[in-house]
Amino acid sequence: MAQTVALILQIESGLALEALSRQMPVWIARTPAHAYLQVLLQSMPSPPPVTWFPLKEAETFEAAAVRMTYSLDDHHNDLAQEIGYKFLLVFGANYLRSMDSVLSELDFKVFESTTFGFVAAK
Repeated sequence: MAQTVALILQIESGLALEALSRQMPVWIARTPAHAYLQVLLQSMPSPPPVTWFPLKEAETFEAAAVRMTYSLDDHHNDLAQEIGYKFLLVFGANYLRSMDSVLSELDFKVFESTTFGFVAAK
């Protein structure tokens, strides 16, 4: 199984999504801004599997990132896969220090802000 999982709250490039989805599991927020991505993926001869999830009303991308990481972890951790994931790429949400305590419950130890959002590593 993949060592890296992508969690996408906001992404501007269909090509970036396509490239990510061919390399790793991708979880993506179902938003009006992402409607074109669903059409793009469905138009591919063999669309890569992605997991779509809803945002809650008035939920920030940062809050959604933390909430969805719990579900994502249930599917991709060492208990669910032969070899669990080690890296989480979060697109469209800023890293906040307040996330440390919550994400550390899922064994994340290292966090790094990036131009696209942040990376968390186990």
